[in-house]
Formats: sequence, C-alpha cells, structure tokens
Amino acid sequence: MARGKLGVLILRKRLKKKNKDLEENNEELREKYSGIESELEDLNNHVIQEHINGFNKGLRQATFFCKEVDVADLKYDVNKDVVDGRLVDEDDLSVEQVEEMLTIGGGDLVVEEEVTMLVKIDPTTN
Repeated sequence: MARGKLGVLILRKRLKKKNKDLEENNEELREKYSGIESELEDLNNHVIQEHINGFNKGLRQATFFCKEVDVADLKYDVNKDVVDGRLVDEDDLSVEQVEEMLTIGGGDLVVEEEVTMLVKIDPTTN
C-alpha cells in the first residue's frame, strides 16, 4: 500500500510541475500573441496611410499638371468615373459598361468583393 501512495504522490508532483510549466508557456505565448497582434494593427494602419499618401500625391500631381482643375472641389469623388463624357458613380455602372470601359482603356477587369475572414482572438482555443 505504501508503495502505491508513494507512486501517486510522485505522479501528482510531476503533474503539478508539468501544469506549472504549461501555464508559464501559455503566458509566454499570450504575450507574444499580444505583441504580434499589436504589430499587425500597426502594419495595417501603415498600409492604409500609404494608400492615402499615394492618393494625395496623385491629387497634387493633377493640380500641378492641370492648373485650372481644383481637386478640392467636392464634385471630384474617387468613387466616380468618366463614362461617355459624364462623371458617374461606379455603383451605377452595369457590368457591361465596366467591361466596355476596360476594353477601350486596355485594362484588365478587376472585380472587387467583400472578403470575410475568421480571426481567432485566443491562440489557446481551436
């Protein structure tokens, strides 16, 4: 009997040590995850800012090359395009009109769509 109790005590001690090690590893992983999550958010913000900077650069260039155009005017909207000599909202265009515009312009058809992603918040869950 004493031998069995001793074995149980040894196993409990090993399990407690293993549990403590796992908790420490889990805490380290949580800290790393938090740092990576913060870095990813910073990178996303940087990408967005670079797009804004590029667009503003294009506006400055348009202003430089076309002095008579006031790009600050509210009628200039990035969601509009020129079709048949008119400024129209892209949402109002049919697929055929978009394809025709791209054929005339020599571009490739790019379809924008909403993308939904599953993001795990807690790295310890499956």
